Formats: sequence, structure tokens, C-alpha cells
Amino acid sequence: MNQPDHPGQPSPLEHERLDVYRLATEFLRFALRACDALAKKDTELRDQLRRRAIAIPVNVAEACGQYAVGDRTRYFSSARCLSLECAALVDVAYLSGAASQADTAEAKKLLERMVTLLTRLSRASSC
Repeated sequence: MNQPDHPGQPSPLEHERLDVYRLATEFLRFALRACDALAKKDTELRDQLRRRAIAIPVNVAEACGQYAVGDRTRYFSSARCLSLECAALVDVAYLSGAASQADTAEAKKLLERMVTLLTRLSRASSC
């Protein structure tokens, strides 16, 4: 991912070079659409999904900002746990009618890939 004001130049922001960060922002788009559909139906589910979906890319970025291996591991692990929670929330959104079967399947594919990558990053503890 390039910075908008420097086309063609690699981003100095480590997290933007990670596939898991890109996947997390793609999932966030899905979650925000689902939250719009949940706006008046289920505010508790909406708020939980929004908070957790936002926290995933934030935790990935935070992990990349840490120098200590243990700190990186903690933030990557947190992002992994949040991804798993989001998988359950996506199921609930589908069951409540806020997400289609196709959107749910797409979101789950993103989450599965994110969990795999975050598991590896948690073990490697590097960006």
C-alpha cells in the first residue's frame, strides 16, 4: 500500500506492508456495512462488531510499533482473538438478517485468512 502523497514509494509504515492489515481493513468495510444494517435492529451487536472490527487493524499497527518481542506477540495475539470474536459476531449478524449468506461467507474467508496470518505473526513476533 502506498502513501497517497508519494505514489510509487513504499510506505514507511510497517503495518501497511502486511497482508493481514489489508485483510483487516477489508473486513472492517464489511463490518461497517453490517453495522449500517443493524443501526436500529440490534444496537448491542452493532456496537460490539464495530468496536472489535476497528480494533483488529489498530492492534496490528500497534504490534508493528513495538520493539519488544513480547509486546508484539501480545498485540498480534489480541488481533487474532478479536478476529475470532468477529467470526462469531458475523454469524449473529447473519442470523439476525443484517448480512446476506454471500457476504457472511466472504467475511468468514477474510477472517480465516487473518487468523492464520495472525497466528504466524504471533509466533514469529515480527512485522
